[in-house]
Amino acid sequence: MGQVVSLRTEKSIDGLSLRRGVNSLLPRDIRALDATDADDAFHARYSAKSKTYVYCILNRPCNSPFLTRYVLHFPHSLDIAPMKAAIRAVVGEHDFSAFKKKDELYRSTVREVERAAVASKGDMVYVVIEATGFLRYMVRNIVGTLLEVGQGRMKPEGFRAVLDAGVREEAGPTAPPQGLFLRAIRY
Repeated sequence: MGQVVSLRTEKSIDGLSLRRGVNSLLPRDIRALDATDADDAFHARYSAKSKTYVYCILNRPCNSPFLTRYVLHFPHSLDIAPMKAAIRAVVGEHDFSAFKKKDELYRSTVREVERAAVASKGDMVYVVIEATGFLRYMVRNIVGTLLEVGQGRMKPEGFRAVLDAGVREEAGPTAPPQGLFLRAIRY
């Protein structure tokens, strides 16, 4: 939804022509929505001030054949209220070791989450997290742990205890990749 790329060209080309040219070469399920000039120092990844991810969960007994590639189908009952309470714990600067990819090494596992929320509309549940940076699988591991909370297997206080303990094995399972979208990048 919000992927940004940067490239350098040898020739000067206006944004509209670049977008049209790129889209003529891309597969039909990938589109360049905009193209604009940027400063030479701009880097699509390292110039970002924050990124927002959204994870989509279809919470009903039967999956949708139209959404199956884009949502986690979760047929079991979920209580959204404790999930909303639990996710508040991730806002701020924390060590997110409990939610990293198992056995992956980082210089630092401290990240700053600027906002986080769980929302629902009909059968859809959305987990939205904006942060200045993410660990690999961080959002998916947070979602997997929130699903434990939503099923009553863990209390919101337990979610906070997992975050504070920083032990990956204490958190819930990794949610599958379908359902996870990069929603926006703020520069």
